[in-house]
Amino acid sequence: MLLSCRKLTAAVVILSLASTFSAARAQRNAPACDAERALQLVREQLAEAKAFANGAKRVDVLARAADLLWPSDETQARALFAEAFEVASAHYREHGQETAVRKSARNDLPGLTYMLPDPRVVVIRALARRDPAWAQKLSVRAAEETRQRAATVKKAGNWGNNPAESLLTVARSLESSDLGLSLSVARESLRHPASRSLSEFIYDVARKDRAAADALYLDALRAYSSADLASLLQLSGYPFGLSLNLGLRNGYNAAGMPPREFAPSADLQRRFVGAFLLLAQRKLEAAAGQPPPQSDSYQQPPSDAELIYGTIVSLENLYAPSDRSFVARAAPLKQAAGAMLSDSGLRRAEAGARPAPAPRTEPTPEPSTVFDNVLARAERIKDPEPHDRTILMGLFHLLGGESPERIEAVAARLMDEEVRGQFLGGAYFEKSLRASKEGRPEEAERFAEKVTSLEQRAGLTLELAEAELKQSGTAPLALALAESVYKSAQGVPESEEKARALVGLTHVYWRLDSSRVAQVLPEAVAAINRVPEMDPTRPFITRAIDGRKFNFYAPPYLSPGFNLETVLREVAVQDFEAALAAASSLNDKHLRALAILSLASKCLEDAAETEQLSKPKRPARGGRKQ
Repeated sequence: MLLSCRKLTAAVVILSLASTFSAARAQRNAPACDAERALQLVREQLAEAKAFANGAKRVDVLARAADLLWPSDETQARALFAEAFEVASAHYREHGQETAVRKSARNDLPGLTYMLPDPRVVVIRALARRDPAWAQKLSVRAAEETRQRAATVKKAGNWGNNPAESLLTVARSLESSDLGLSLSVARESLRHPASRSLSEFIYDVARKDRAAADALYLDALRAYSSADLASLLQLSGYPFGLSLNLGLRNGYNAAGMPPREFAPSADLQRRFVGAFLLLAQRKLEAAAGQPPPQSDSYQQPPSDAELIYGTIVSLENLYAPSDRSFVARAAPLKQAAGAMLSDSGLRRAEAGARPAPAPRTEPTPEPSTVFDNVLARAERIKDPEPHDRTILMGLFHLLGGESPERIEAVAARLMDEEVRGQFLGGAYFEKSLRASKEGRPEEAERFAEKVTSLEQRAGLTLELAEAELKQSGTAPLALALAESVYKSAQGVPESEEKARALVGLTHVYWRLDSSRVAQVLPEAVAAINRVPEMDPTRPFITRAIDGRKFNFYAPPYLSPGFNLETVLREVAVQDFEAALAAASSLNDKHLRALAILSLASKCLEDAAETEQLSKPKRPARGGRKQ
């Protein structure tokens, strides 16, 4: 009975929104919104936000509302910014840096972890647009609060999340407005275990000031030369200009993207290698006579011996050709570390090692050779989980360029049936994406239909539309694919994936056939309402393959059309009332407030543009002398 009532309620909401949308389209020429109405919407959301129990959600609304009110009522806006930061500080002191974790339906392993926005940084970023000096003062205060909480948590014996992550988040919020202050906050993070985003931050600084980036790198190297190996290895990519750090396992080794024409530094390479060898020697001496490490699977963190062995193999390939003394210095350490590892530990360390760069006179190995080598290595592993993981990690990045026959043959070698299906979906996603970008829409549509994930197929619809519109100005294949995704969505259980796919389809239909938006947008809102706590504003698609004992993540696919706020603002261009009705129908009060504020922002932007255009142009001063 309860289920029937819910379905009836959802149907009523969909019909109501659809009729509102149709009515709005019939009155397109009527002014939908002006500045006065927009400011009233802002104040209504402020009134509701006062009752939010969650401080971070309350801050989201307060900070955005303050920014919107600033041009018309700076006094109230300043009061709101001050209140927002106090609420944000209190929330941070209680909760620290918060995260969200993607949960797998197949295992209980820690999933992909997203860092949630620090509410203090939300305020600082919004305020920086209006009063940069005040924003800087709040940044200093945020850094001090972060240090105090780190000290308190450490004293209590429970580190929780790494405070270095929070400090770098604050530093990044200051980077564009005050690089000096940003670097000062970043250096405070060096008092704690290295943040996994440290190297990425240093690369960001290098885009603005290479000398400042190198100086920060040297400070970090001094801080971590006597720390844990994982922290030191977070610094291994930068001297070589690598996007992946050395020694660390896949998924934990991202170093960020080097700036264009980034020149590796021989001096920093020498300093890093020297620090690494000294720390490795101390760690191995401390482990001498101890029981062998127990981290003999991917479910456990790698031991120091595994980190040392894998890093030395990488440096033999990458660094030894430029330093003839390296092999002699590293050989005893490599032997000692290898003696502590099991056969599987050695295989893991060697598999993750960076290969030697191919000589310029020799061609890059053919993909077929890589395939054969990876499959041969996997065949020697009898345990299904590491067997399948070896294939995924070794071959997934090559799939976009392979034939369907080759992909199917590789999939047949996977032992887990569910992993096989996810692998095929991921492979055809890559092939469809490549075909669209290379201007082959017929192939892109054919491959997209083989992708089982609704969300991924919806994302491919937009790529296919771009390819078709570029060629002919129409997109019949993309529309057919969108209709296929929509029909599939009607027959699946409620889920975040379904809701996000419908949001993405609304974006596609608004571009290709706006008459369909009246039907799909209400369904997207209803689907969101049936999945509490989902985030319909995340502008990227997570791509994962879940085994029974492992999770494999492909690079996320950036897709701004999957952001509900983006979709509502698009709809509001012609049908403000329909967009507002959709936003107002969201059950989650926080999400509803942000959606309505986004529409109010669009309205204020349009009003300001109209006012600017209506102003008479001033005559040019002076004139040519006769």
